[in-house]
Amino acid sequence: MSRVVFLDFETYPINGQSFIMEIGCVAVTDGHITDHFQTLVKPETRVTDFVLKLTGIAEFELNQAKPFTDIIFEFHQFVKNAVVVAHNAPLDQLSYVQTCAHYDIQPQVLKWVDSQDIFKILVPTTQTLQLQALLTSFGVSSLVKHRAYEDALGLAELMLHMRQTKDRKSTRLNSSHQIISYAVFC
Repeated sequence: MSRVVFLDFETYPINGQSFIMEIGCVAVTDGHITDHFQTLVKPETRVTDFVLKLTGIAEFELNQAKPFTDIIFEFHQFVKNAVVVAHNAPLDQLSYVQTCAHYDIQPQVLKWVDSQDIFKILVPTTQTLQLQALLTSFGVSSLVKHRAYEDALGLAELMLHMRQTKDRKSTRLNSSHQIISYAVFC
């Protein structure tokens, strides 16, 4: 049984650092979406109007959310030992580490894979690596944008679509495509 977690964080800045205000995860087990985890995280300071407008998250929703210290265990339980795929994974990883450090929590060592790297190899002619544009170009678009769960779900669906396309063209694959498939889906 292979299990991969597609993850997205919505974040807000404090003094040049990025802190998590929403977590969205979608688990894919043996090539099928099987579970999800989504939660808002109570921010340390007021989130700017720009970030609230971009995400569509209301300030009152954030104020009613649980603090990071109350949800981190549940997040770790959801991820377990799965490979974590995120679009621009270094940014999500940095936000995770910075938020954990702020609360004096030891971050779990996660196996991060950046979906942008996968797209660079699988679709070398792509004009953009922007997630919303990729979702739209492959017909996996959602009406809700810049929300953690919806973006994680869209990424999972997009990668599953890419896997199905790859499977149909398996005779033309080179070893780098096979390595990516094993790294993400096996």
